[in-house]
Amino acid sequence: MFSRLIILSICLLTFSFISAQTAKIRGHIAGTDQQPLPGISIQLEPGSQHTQTDDNGDFIFTNLAAGTYRLLASGVGYSAKSHALTLAAGKTVELNLELNIVTSTLTEVSVRGIRRNTTAGAITRMNTPLRDLPQNVQTIQRTLLNDQQAFQLDQVFRNVAGITSTDYYGGFISRGYTSSASGITTNGIKGSPYPEGQIALLGNIEAVEVIHGPNAILFGPGGMGGNINLVTKQPKKYSSVNAAATYGTFDLVRLQADVSGSINKKKISTS
Repeated sequence: MFSRLIILSICLLTFSFISAQTAKIRGHIAGTDQQPLPGISIQLEPGSQHTQTDDNGDFIFTNLAAGTYRLLASGVGYSAKSHALTLAAGKTVELNLELNIVTSTLTEVSVRGIRRNTTAGAITRMNTPLRDLPQNVQTIQRTLLNDQQAFQLDQVFRNVAGITSTDYYGGFISRGYTSSASGITTNGIKGSPYPEGQIALLGNIEAVEVIHGPNAILFGPGGMGGNINLVTKQPKKYSSVNAAATYGTFDLVRLQADVSGSINKKKISTS
C-alpha cells in the first residue's frame, strides 16, 4: 500500500512538472469602435491549431510548447492581422488585437436580362404557349441573327431542324416538300415582302418563326412541309437609334439604320 502511494505521488509530481512546461495564449479581439468581435477565425503557426472568438471576442490556446509562433486573425468584412509571439515555458501571454473594417470598392457588375418568347401567335393563330402546341414551332430571335451576322433568310435555316434552302432563290425544303414564296408569311399575312424568286433579306426582321408540317387550315394552299413567318421590327415607345455598316465579298456594301420613338405625348409610336 505504501509503495502504491509513492508511485502515485511521483506520477502527480511528474504531471505537475510537465504542465508547468507548457504555455498559454489568451486573447481578445475588438473592432475600431472597441466592441468585441465574435466569430473571428484565429490560426496559430507553425502547426494546425485554430479556434474562433466567443461572444465576448475572447479566445485561448493551451498546452503550447515554448517557442516562437505567428498568430493570424481574420474575419468576413475585416482586414486580416498577424502577430508574432514568443512563448516561455509555464507562462501565459495576454494579447489584444484590433481589426479594421474593410472599405474596398466593389467592381462594376453588369446584368443583362432577356425575356424568352413563349408564344408565336402570328404563325399559329393562337396565343397558346409553344410547349403546349401539338406542332413543332421554332422562333429565331434578332439577338441570334445579330450574333451570326445573318444577311438573308437562307442563312437562318442553319438554326432550324428539318429545313434547307433550295438551289434557286426564294425557295426552301421542309420535311421533303419544296415550297417557295407561297410558304412564307409576313406578320401572319400570307406572302413575302419580296418578289417571287428573290430570297428575303433580314434588315428589318425582328424574328423568324417556323412551323413544321401541313397547315392549310391556317394559311390555305401551299406549304405542305411547313411555313415561315417573318416578324418585322415594331415601333417602340422609347427613343431608339440603331446603325450598322456591312462590307463583304464582291464589293458588297450595306448601310442600315433604324430610328424609333414616340411622336407625341400620348406615346403614339413610329418606326
